[in-house]
Formats: sequence, structure tokens, C-alpha cells
Amino acid sequence: MRSLAVCILSLAFCSCKSPTSAPSDEPIPVLKVAESVDSVSFELSIPKASWSTADTFKADFRLTNQALSSRTFNFSYAQQWQWSVRNDSDRAIMYYPRWLSPAVTQFTLNPTESKVFSLTQKIADDAGIPVRSGSYRLYANLRHQNSALLNLNLTIQ
Repeated sequence: MRSLAVCILSLAFCSCKSPTSAPSDEPIPVLKVAESVDSVSFELSIPKASWSTADTFKADFRLTNQALSSRTFNFSYAQQWQWSVRNDSDRAIMYYPRWLSPAVTQFTLNPTESKVFSLTQKIADDAGIPVRSGSYRLYANLRHQNSALLNLNLTIQ
């Protein structure tokens, strides 16, 4: 009986150490760049540096009010932020906005409050043609005079 208990305990211990196909709890690696301007933190992040033309491209542009008072951001257009993916010749191959819609818009951030602008797009140009393999740079900024212009390198395969 004692050897049976030892055998069961050994199996239980060994099964805990064996690899499984369960999803990992490790955080997804993220590439980030950040800059502060006039007590506002600007951060651009992407989940990976290398992309396939079959992927859906994703990025987040976050701004956080680090001031002790509320900050209001006023805009002359409905589009409050802009981004572009540019090749080595500085040609924009993917970008937003395509057109500017004149409209007075604004938002206010209280101290420590953040606003996130998210990008999700197929890796293709305006005509829907997949982007060629190569090295590119993602640029993003708020359409406000005090915004930081942030950029990250990426590769499309």
C-alpha cells in the first residue's frame, strides 16, 4: 500500500512539471516609445516589431495628463490624432487620416487621466495592395500644437 501511495505521489509530482499546451501567463512583449511635453506624457506602442502582410497591424497612442490640473485639448478637425507608416524614402504607404473633416472638437483630461487612440488596420496601401517586405517607421502624434511626434521601427515580411 505504501509503494502505491509513493507511486501516485510521484506521478502527481511529475505531471506538474511536464510541459502543457495551455496559454502562457507571460505578458505579450510590447515595443514602446514615450516623451513628455508640457506635463503631458505621450506613448506609442506596438505588440511586435516584425509583421507579416497577413497580419492586422495594431498600435496604441496614449496621452496622460501629468499636471496637477485639468488639461483641455482643442482641435480644428474631427480627427484628433494622425499616424503614418513610412518607407526608407519617407513615403507614407499607410496613414490616417485620409481626409481632414473641419470641425471644432475637444477633450479634457483630469490629472493622471489618460486617453488612448487605437489603430487596427490590414497591412495594405490605399488601393488595398499588400505592403512590400522591408523596413518601415511608424509615426504618430496628436493633431495639437503641443504634441510629441513619436516613431517606432518595424519590419514587414
